[in-house]
Amino acid sequence: MLTCSNVFVKYVNFTALSGINLEFKPGNIHVLFGPNGAGKTTLLKVLSGIMQPSSGSILYDQIDIYQNSLAFFKRLGFLSHDSALYNNLTARENLSFWASLYSIPDKIARIEELVEIVKLKEFGDRFVKQFSRGMKQRLAIAKSLLHKPDVLIWDEPFTGIDVMTTEIICSILTQMKQAGALIILSTHDMPSGYELADYLYIINKGRVISQLLKSSLPYDDFQCMFNQLQK
Repeated sequence: MLTCSNVFVKYVNFTALSGINLEFKPGNIHVLFGPNGAGKTTLLKVLSGIMQPSSGSILYDQIDIYQNSLAFFKRLGFLSHDSALYNNLTARENLSFWASLYSIPDKIARIEELVEIVKLKEFGDRFVKQFSRGMKQRLAIAKSLLHKPDVLIWDEPFTGIDVMTTEIICSILTQMKQAGALIILSTHDMPSGYELADYLYIINKGRVISQLLKSSLPYDDFQCMFNQLQK
């Protein structure tokens, strides 16, 4: 379990997160919704250990992720707005570079497995600068899965992508959930996010203003609630 306790992120004239208390369970997909500037990306950075909060704690299996960051990073698959891909390398070269950083055994076999999963096998030797937005997103997802993480934290995976990439993402997340992974993602794509979710969260102005089981609320009612809470 990943636990977020009384987390604040404060700047000189602005509070990005204000007293966040959440628990995320393995084998579930947790989806964060909210308007731009609500604090979703900041929360995901804190949960992933990339950003340390001004106060509060993040525990994974009862261990502080900031005091044991290397061990946590080995279990984490993180996807951000910045894909961290090298445009002048091919898809396979990008994955090979990151696989070396993770010291992945038999990395060639793992790379081939992933390019097949994200449907980039025939494009694996093309330079990334030739890729569409959707293809780059699929490659970034493959990169986040190289080391077989059991925690996935993905920020806006559905932004600016095509239908095929959306279907691939949904398939991967469903399979990872069935394998027992702990999954947290943010999205503005309400239909896709709702369809995938086990738990729904609405964040606004740095606070969690609603959290609920998807099974407790039909989509139309959730959409109405989301619209009302933003007013």
